[in-house]
Amino acid sequence: MIYNFTNRSNQLLNRIKDNLLPLLLLLTLTIFTYWEVTTHSVLINWDDHIYVTNNYAIRGFSWQNLKTVFSQYYVGNYAPMQMISYMVDFTIWGKTPLGYFLANIGYHFVSAVFLYFLLIRIGFLKWGAFLGTAVFLVHPLQVESVAWISQRKNLLAMLLYLLSFHAYLSYIENNEKKVRRWYYFWSVFAFTLALLSKSVAVIFPVMLVMYDQLIMTGRRNHSAYLDKIPYFAAAGMVAVIAMISQQSWNGGGRIDYPQNPLVTLPLTMLPVLVRYLNLLVCPLPSLQSVMYFSPLRTQIDPIVIFSLFILVCLIAAGIYLYRKNRPCLFWYSLFFLGLVPVSQIVPLVTMMNDRYMYFPMLGVAGFVAYLSNLVYERPCNKLLVKLLLAISVCVVLTFSFASYQRGKVWKNTISLFSDAVAKYPDSTDAWSRLAEGYVASGDLTMAQYYYENGARFGSLDGDARHNLAKIYLLTGEYEKAYQHIWWLMLNGDRSKILIGEYFYRIGSYPEAFEYIFSYLEENPGNSDAFYLLGRVHFMTGNYQQARENFNHAVNLEESSASLYYGIACLEAVEGHPVKSFEALKTAFEKGLKSKNIHEDEKCLAWIKSDPRLRQLIWQTLGE
Repeated sequence: MIYNFTNRSNQLLNRIKDNLLPLLLLLTLTIFTYWEVTTHSVLINWDDHIYVTNNYAIRGFSWQNLKTVFSQYYVGNYAPMQMISYMVDFTIWGKTPLGYFLANIGYHFVSAVFLYFLLIRIGFLKWGAFLGTAVFLVHPLQVESVAWISQRKNLLAMLLYLLSFHAYLSYIENNEKKVRRWYYFWSVFAFTLALLSKSVAVIFPVMLVMYDQLIMTGRRNHSAYLDKIPYFAAAGMVAVIAMISQQSWNGGGRIDYPQNPLVTLPLTMLPVLVRYLNLLVCPLPSLQSVMYFSPLRTQIDPIVIFSLFILVCLIAAGIYLYRKNRPCLFWYSLFFLGLVPVSQIVPLVTMMNDRYMYFPMLGVAGFVAYLSNLVYERPCNKLLVKLLLAISVCVVLTFSFASYQRGKVWKNTISLFSDAVAKYPDSTDAWSRLAEGYVASGDLTMAQYYYENGARFGSLDGDARHNLAKIYLLTGEYEKAYQHIWWLMLNGDRSKILIGEYFYRIGSYPEAFEYIFSYLEENPGNSDAFYLLGRVHFMTGNYQQARENFNHAVNLEESSASLYYGIACLEAVEGHPVKSFEALKTAFEKGLKSKNIHEDEKCLAWIKSDPRLRQLIWQTLGE
């Protein structure tokens, strides 16, 4: 065993040495294309807050955390491997975004290395394998999966998927029985982990059958199907879990089938396929977006007719390849196989996304490598070969630069949804997401502007109304706030905390007590509720109760700037100026703006003329 291990290690090192230049070029492309992503921020919405920011289960390794991630759905996905990868990030980096983005880039690069060696292993020449892998690595459609922390599941699933494929190839290529079993076990195991990263990996056993039938001519027999049974069994179980997890009550995006789905879905998804092909060949920044809108089509129109024509051409190309070049057909078919899980067989709320192309890009990479091989092997003019090679390199570099530019759009919530609003100005959802970014940045004026703009194009959802109601409460527009709070209550939203704040703002303290207490009975760990209750006690002169509630809120995680501002007010009226300054300093550090200290004239009126206030503002805010 020691000899075999040493021998295999030497073989691996020799392979790396033989392919060192292509690998270094791939690494260079990765750094140039994605390094800017390391400066990004975690998105305050768009799933990052559920997966990472507010997910206490990923904050370090423990049996309880492991139990939680293996027993819960997140945004309608069962992906414990994704959660475990975040645990690793948190253990190393804490909450620093840099580590999470570096990990994303690393997973994507390692997958590209696995893909490169896979193409070499199957028989492609170095430069053909390099070009195919480079397209997979830097195509602009890949940016969403790399630049979005929540898409870690895509990256992990791909890495494990390719690892499983390598193990499968070792299994079918080896003649020694014990060694074959070992590789087979690792292939099934890696595939299972890929499924536990993202359910899209269910296509793997179908791909293996295609590989055996189209490339491995020696395995075109019935016995070759028997070793696929464990793969199909695992894929079937995960498919069932995915269908359950994607239900709306589990936070998933599954929706009901439209009327006449056998007609409506094909008519709707054919134009989506054509849009994907367009983005694949011509990924212009003006065509890419974080969200796409594809109308349901119930009848044939010019767009559908054109899409049908493209489909006929694609089928004809597939028939031609089946007759003339089955190995090439494998990669051609793999592209479409990767789209099957997201083709609305199970209807989802989003019909089209850049991230849905991550797995189909495997087929694209192989197809590009295959075409490159054909060009190189043909006895044609060497000058023509060099010209085609130069053009290919220019295309790869163009894709890389386009991805670099696209990556900037994902820098933060505001930049991402500013882009979405520019491309879909009549989308209420895009306006609301942009407004959420401004809420998080503390710019409530801009947040209110974008929410109100979005309301012109359709009804705001519950989250948007909740945030807008809070903004109106802070700006003193209580009637407008009450209208949104009333809508939330009529639609079953638990808005007791909002209605409690509403009564607090208008000075109806008994009603405020009633609703806040009721909310705390259902949410005993909510820091904001304890802070608000403390404010009500403060305003009614019950300072001891106010202090107890503020302290309770402080002991809970993620205490806010408003909480420490409230404590500063309390310490001031009780004659503790030093403690008041300390609390105010903490409030500034947590995001309080200097202009906000004028909101409560009674409690901090004395402090405005104190020279220490100006010094404190300069030290903490640099103003």
